[in-house]
Amino acid sequence: MPDTGIIRPVTDEEAARLVPEVAQFLRMVPETWGTFDMAAMTATQERALWLLTAAEMVERRLRFRVSMATAPTSLEAVLTATGGEGFGEAMKPLLAKAWSLWEERYRAWNAGDAGDSTPFIVESVPPREWRLTESGVLARNDSDAGDTGGIDFVLWRGCFDGRPRRTPDGRVFARPEVVRGSGRLESLTERENGPELPRVNTANWSEGADAITVRLVPELAAKFAEFFKTHAPTPTDRPDQERPDRKRRWLADAMLLVRDHPEWSDAKIAREVKIDPAQLSRSTEFQQAAKIAREPKKAPPRGRADGSGGIEAESPAVPVVGEPVPGSRRGLRWEHCARCDEWIRVAADMVGQSPLCDSCEK
Repeated sequence: MPDTGIIRPVTDEEAARLVPEVAQFLRMVPETWGTFDMAAMTATQERALWLLTAAEMVERRLRFRVSMATAPTSLEAVLTATGGEGFGEAMKPLLAKAWSLWEERYRAWNAGDAGDSTPFIVESVPPREWRLTESGVLARNDSDAGDTGGIDFVLWRGCFDGRPRRTPDGRVFARPEVVRGSGRLESLTERENGPELPRVNTANWSEGADAITVRLVPELAAKFAEFFKTHAPTPTDRPDQERPDRKRRWLADAMLLVRDHPEWSDAKIAREVKIDPAQLSRSTEFQQAAKIAREPKKAPPRGRADGSGGIEAESPAVPVVGEPVPGSRRGLRWEHCARCDEWIRVAADMVGQSPLCDSCEK
């Protein structure tokens, strides 16, 4: 389960107060899926259930509706999770599907005035379900037989307090900090938004709702925001949508670089200013500056006598981007490969267009 703010017991006295609740849940939670109502649970019972789930002894089935402020559809997901990492594991395909549907809308949102706020809305959908895992069944049976090992594991008590201990056979044992668990997305449905699908913002979630779900819902919204932000950094990669202040910064840096290093390719300059090479190719200002910086300088003919009174041209020792290739009947020019930076011969209209050499094109 994700970090919901419900921490493990830190003293034996604190753990002892949770023992009756943990033991009761081990007897009460069914082995097959069943529904339950958390509205009447106390804070101690809620905490005991969370600890059982984190210890991979109770598995929960969660239902969520996720929407985006500017999207006409929502996603309804049913996922199961247990242990410390099950929730994140179940989230992966849900996030991937949302990205495939809402990438362009998110980029537009991120480039607008509301880009600093999240566009995602997450709602919990009933019913809530639970069941014991195999570990939970074993812990229940042990508890019924008078063995409290399973309960001690849940509550970090005794030999399961997390400190390393040596077993009789010489091995060193310690309770893992996180029981990994498992999770999976059981179903995912895309639905058209309408009056029958009310939008409830997690920031205004009612006080009487399932306390664990109240914490999970913002966690889910945060995961969406983090995933989309990682895959579509601010501002958007599209030059016609990016924020003017950042464009001014990279354009100024790029123009200075091409002035000081006219021999550098567009691709290398793009790497230096951390943008896509296509943005330089489409920038009229940069291309004008690059043309001036890379204007071939007049130089005396280079070559050697060919025996008939003429001159046989040689390739320059240090080529200049855009300079004609001596002796080329097709008017080829010197340019860098956009990928490996090797010198290549290209048509005049390919100068500054991030061409590739034959090896990199394969």
